[in-house]
Amino acid sequence: MSAHTHLSSGLSAKNSEDCTFKKSDRVCKRHEFSRIQRRGQRQNGRFVTLVGARSQPKTGQRGRIGLTVGKKVGDAPTRNLIKRRLRGIFRENRAAFAGMDIVVIAQGGAAKAPYDDLKQDLLTAAANLWARIAKSGQQRRYGHSENRQSRNEPSRNRS
Repeated sequence: MSAHTHLSSGLSAKNSEDCTFKKSDRVCKRHEFSRIQRRGQRQNGRFVTLVGARSQPKTGQRGRIGLTVGKKVGDAPTRNLIKRRLRGIFRENRAAFAGMDIVVIAQGGAAKAPYDDLKQDLLTAAANLWARIAKSGQQRRYGHSENRQSRNEPSRNRS
């Protein structure tokens, strides 16, 4: 569908711009995927698993998404369909992903899931993930972090 079609259907230029999936909306590089998976929280859904972390200051508060759809999910056309659906859900619901960098890992059931079920699963998992991220950030901020020692801190034996 061309931009002209969007504009003639009553959408303003600003709204049609929001329908794009810009490079700034994507987690592209391997080190970004690794950072999110190493430092992030994990949330499982029926059709997707989300791994998310707070957005980096340089990327702003606009959420970013990275997609992983493995060969176990289906053949190439099926994987591409799932990625198109997930990108569409992200574009339609940007506010649900604001402030987070998320890696979405599609599960085997995603190939056969109706669009509405996939959308509900992704949005529910994103809301639960955001709650976990906010809770863990609040604990660290106020000094209620878990009893883990820093890598640089020597161990203390209290014998």
